[in-house]
Amino acid sequence: VTFLYIRDYDDTGIPDIEDKKPGSVEDEDSHAVLWNNLGVFMAADKFDIAPLKQLARNRLINWIDENAQRLPFVVPEIWVTLPPIETELRDAMIKAISCHAQEFLNNDESIAILTDLPAIAIAVLKKKVDENVLLELQLQRMRVQGGGVDTDIAI
Repeated sequence: VTFLYIRDYDDTGIPDIEDKKPGSVEDEDSHAVLWNNLGVFMAADKFDIAPLKQLARNRLINWIDENAQRLPFVVPEIWVTLPPIETELRDAMIKAISCHAQEFLNNDESIAILTDLPAIAIAVLKKKVDENVLLELQLQRMRVQGGGVDTDIAI
């Protein structure tokens, strides 16, 4: 209701969804913000309030970008909660996992996620392949332009 009057909302409220009790107060606050924004996003989607949905989406994407190390603990809940046609948030999660793949794979929860939700594993693999293709094209351009790039660089 606040959004309808001032075009903003407080995203620090207590979430209705029970959280996995992280270790610190900062973690708890951060997770509360995540769950609150996800709840707002879902409500805005349900009631077709496009500006509120976009604001909540932007806040969720910012949270994902700033908290990539926490993704193994929240990805499954977010992934299954989102409407199937919501690509921006799914893409943000895939990008964050892809960018931090080494750290992500060092976590037992991450392996379980990729096993339980193969769509995420496939999307991350596609993202990494796309990144490798782009890098290969850039290397080829540099070779053609005489950039002196060593041809033995592994991608």
